[in-house]
Amino acid sequence: LALCLGRVVFIPLFLFCNAYPRYNLPVLFESDTAFIVLMVLFSVSNGYLVTPALTHASKSTSTENQEMAGSMAAVFLGLGLLLGSLSSYGTVKLL
Repeated sequence: LALCLGRVVFIPLFLFCNAYPRYNLPVLFESDTAFIVLMVLFSVSNGYLVTPALTHASKSTSTENQEMAGSMAAVFLGLGLLLGSLSSYGTVKLL
């Protein structure tokens, strides 16, 4: 749980990267390399944290409910990704 909450640190780091359009915040990381490194770290931490959660979701239920639990975990992962993508419109306005 601490690692998942620790990923919140990436939000301000991404906001100060060299991304446009710029409205409010200054650019602290001029290099695109910084953005790429942040994105790689963010992606690897996502895979590292999501994979055990999805495998544990189906293993933590009874045998007859494992398929349903796996399907529900995948659906909620998809919904979370959708909500994250939709929130990017508001995030761009913060820039």
